[in-house]
Amino acid sequence: MESTHSQFVTNLQRLLLEGDFVGTYKFALLISLARWAVENPNFESDREVDVSELAPHFLDLYWPQAQPFAPASTTREPGATYEDVLHSPMIGVLHQDRGQKEDRQAPRILKDIHQSYHECGGSIRALPESTHARLLQRIRETITVNPLWRLQVVRSSKEPLTTLYRPGRTRFKIRFEPGIARCFSHFAPLVEELARAGWMRHVLRCNPKILGAPSQVESFLFPDSRNALAALRSPLFEVQGDACFYCTEPLGRKVAVDHFLPWSKYRRDLGHNFVLAHPTCNRSKSDLLAGCHHLENWIKRNARHGPFLAEAFEERRIPHDMALSLRVAQSLYALADFEGAELWVGSGVLKPIHSEWKDLLGVA
Repeated sequence: MESTHSQFVTNLQRLLLEGDFVGTYKFALLISLARWAVENPNFESDREVDVSELAPHFLDLYWPQAQPFAPASTTREPGATYEDVLHSPMIGVLHQDRGQKEDRQAPRILKDIHQSYHECGGSIRALPESTHARLLQRIRETITVNPLWRLQVVRSSKEPLTTLYRPGRTRFKIRFEPGIARCFSHFAPLVEELARAGWMRHVLRCNPKILGAPSQVESFLFPDSRNALAALRSPLFEVQGDACFYCTEPLGRKVAVDHFLPWSKYRRDLGHNFVLAHPTCNRSKSDLLAGCHHLENWIKRNARHGPFLAEAFEERRIPHDMALSLRVAQSLYALADFEGAELWVGSGVLKPIHSEWKDLLGVA
């Protein structure tokens, strides 16, 4: 396994350093593959994967980027509309292609998303079902035509490499090379960090005149949704009461909405992953996985109150999928077990992972 992991990291580095990144699709594909792998811990290596399974991740990644970018120092003229800002010579959708000169030359996915943006007031969850399905179908086609078969092309080789995957029986399907899906899951945080860093550098080069500080660009390209988590407090209070999820002491006035499965290990916000905690417990747990006692409580809470929470999430247009959240937990705890990691039990207390997590999550 170590040799497979080592070769995966070496090949990933080669693709990022020697690949020809004209646009940003390849970065999005790498992130999508990593997130997909985390979500599918029981993937059988001989199964083909349809590109449609990657399309929702592309949609999540590009959705915020279909809006105009406005540096913090820039002010909007009184009465200016969204379209006025979009077509302003100083503020517009960020260019993501080295050859792009105008907004109308934007990547197809951005244009398709922009066309749907006004239908739902800016919320993916509010997209009409038919529009959402049509958008995912267009993204599936775009992935297949553009980055899927170019990701593994490097400048030092005349033929595409097959270090990650090979063609399946149709043009929309791929077959992972042995052990690669597991490697994507294992190294998902690393893949995401490297791809995001490359994506940001590429966009900075494509937009030398209109950009603000790099930190503004990063927060625009990859917004941290923690700012929008206040809407979760009410339904979580309903099921959790005035007690910290971890230490069970009264919450008091200051309350943190915490990702039970750490954001750094899986960067998608799914409603059933959130809990209320003291800010001190939240900071202490940080990027660590919680101990099995906390895992058991999280599973029981979702089993008992899942339908109520799902309804509350729907009302607030918060993505949720309880079964998916459990599969992600399987992936993350399996990785921790493989690495012999320690789990967070309480403030300043860590304990080595124990096989109990397998029974809790139904892993053989």
